[in-house]
Amino acid sequence: PYYLHLGEEMYKYSLPVNWNATNSDFTHHQFECGAMFENMQVTALMTSIRAPDGIPSVDYEDINATAIRIFWSISASFINGYIITITSSNLPNITYQVNDGTVREYVVNDLLRETDYNIEVRGYYDLLGAPGSVTA
Repeated sequence: PYYLHLGEEMYKYSLPVNWNATNSDFTHHQFECGAMFENMQVTALMTSIRAPDGIPSVDYEDINATAIRIFWSISASFINGYIITITSSNLPNITYQVNDGTVREYVVNDLLRETDYNIEVRGYYDLLGAPGSVTA
């Protein structure tokens, strides 16, 4: 429980959150929450958290020996941006965030020569959507 102090008064409250599975699918999750003061519900809020409903089609082109241009297409109804993750064996993962859902390309520099990379692009709205990937 939590406690709210209003002047001289103190109220014990909780904030339960319930997932509404009947109104949810992979891309749309619905939650209901509300403050409970002394076992009496005061207010309730229904909110939806969404993920993009499309999977990006990802490709790349070499710019030079250590840089590539990643580009992708996606047919999704709502996207706020993208998370790009680049992985390679024995190297740390590299993650970029693109905060514009209309962008469809990104240039990556400072890659190592003669190294294979896996590139994953995921759109996001409130949550991450399914990934699209390519090996470069």
